[in-house]
Amino acid sequence: MNNKNEMVPCVKKPGKRRYVWRILSRGLIFALPLLSGCTGEKARQLATAATLFKSNAHDAITAMRGLMDAQIAPTVKTDTQRADQFVSNILSLPVAAPLDSNMMDMAIDPYSIKLSSAEIAARNALLDNLDQEYVAFASMFDDLERGSFLAAKSVAKTKTYAATLTAQMSGIAKVVADNPPELIQQRVAVMTQIQKVRKDQTLTADQKRQQLSDLLNLWLGVKAQEGSLQQGVVSKCLIAASSGQSVLQLADSYDRLSLDDINQLTTGMISLAAQVSGKNLTDLKTQNARIQSFLAANSDYKALADSALEKIQSQLISGAK
Repeated sequence: MNNKNEMVPCVKKPGKRRYVWRILSRGLIFALPLLSGCTGEKARQLATAATLFKSNAHDAITAMRGLMDAQIAPTVKTDTQRADQFVSNILSLPVAAPLDSNMMDMAIDPYSIKLSSAEIAARNALLDNLDQEYVAFASMFDDLERGSFLAAKSVAKTKTYAATLTAQMSGIAKVVADNPPELIQQRVAVMTQIQKVRKDQTLTADQKRQQLSDLLNLWLGVKAQEGSLQQGVVSKCLIAASSGQSVLQLADSYDRLSLDDINQLTTGMISLAAQVSGKNLTDLKTQNARIQSFLAANSDYKALADSALEKIQSQLISGAK
């Protein structure tokens, strides 16, 4: 039995605040797996959206590359037509005219347009670098899920980049919509044939009328191809720009959006192609105007959009044609 005067060790009872902290800390430990799963899934969905943006942008850039190739591509001829043209062009030369490799090439295809190696390299670099920007953007989200508790801060840093790339795709759509492509060799070939018919004194009026009518159909066919190319590029650029807009909306509200909200936006991105399918150029321009209005509504994004459009106009109109 302890003496009354014997020292007794003091055991301090935990206060109310300490009990509360223990309860909260235990609850947080149990909740961590649930929070991690939800936040990780949000990060995973955003990464998926960024990858889809990259893929759609790649399709748009590929379409743009095809349009550039088509503008200088030779007219399609059968072997017989090619031989007939060669023979006709050779026989029309003066007998004393010397023949060399360039002359032979001209006789085979007098409307040929050949880019220099420097021009080809510059064009490929322009498109390749453009494509790489979207690859780099998507890669920013590769490790997002593993650091999902810091995701909100990481996502916030991507908004400026997302706005720039979205404005870039919208800018390409606008440039192509406002500057219809021309299939140069095909146009020149048809116009040259029309000129020959006009000057041919051996043809009757009815024969000229019939041949000119046939050439009109050829001309309209060229115009139809140009319109199809234009619409295809604008459509793909708008799909990419709309994808970028969705990613930007996700990044803007990432910390406030629920997983269901993010899933809904991501799912909507998959149906973007169907939304532009079958639309004419006027409808596509209207859709692009809505994307540009979305960017202009934010003063920071507007400056980026204006800069991206200026850059694209300079590169595509001045440098790529």
